[in-house]
Amino acid sequence: VMTTTQFDHLVTESVRKGFYGAVKPAAPSSSLLVTTGCNPYVGYYHASEGSSQQFLAEVVHAVASKLMNFISSYSAGGIVGGLMGFNQTKDQKPVPKIEPATVLPLRFGLYDKRRQGTSIYLSPNKCLAAVTDAFGRVILFDVFKGIAVRMWKGEYFCNLYIV
Repeated sequence: VMTTTQFDHLVTESVRKGFYGAVKPAAPSSSLLVTTGCNPYVGYYHASEGSSQQFLAEVVHAVASKLMNFISSYSAGGIVGGLMGFNQTKDQKPVPKIEPATVLPLRFGLYDKRRQGTSIYLSPNKCLAAVTDAFGRVILFDVFKGIAVRMWKGEYFCNLYIV
């Protein structure tokens, strides 16, 4: 989990939402996801925490659905019969709810038409990452700045030890 400074949050939100967009004054905590592949070669995604309004709406929906299930299951035998256990179903299994996938917006990426990233190796302090590609090259990236620090032509010539 990564927390940004107030200044970085205001700059990022004003660029994303424009001049007339509403910007929250408090910076939410977010997770930085770095991916590799084709277009972009290295992609930076930020997954922000959800707002409390969405959580409250989910709680209200869950309570309302449980209440409606209780009323509908006990209406046939009456409240007394339902509470005594006369009209309970034995083999009813709950159906798991499948939630739709959440699309993460790409904040920025490093594009290279011919390069295809194969793997990422992150340093223990999570500041640097080594990305290998299909050509056998190794590029050392600064994760937080989003820039390439060093590039080696072949994996054979690169011995990268991150301490």
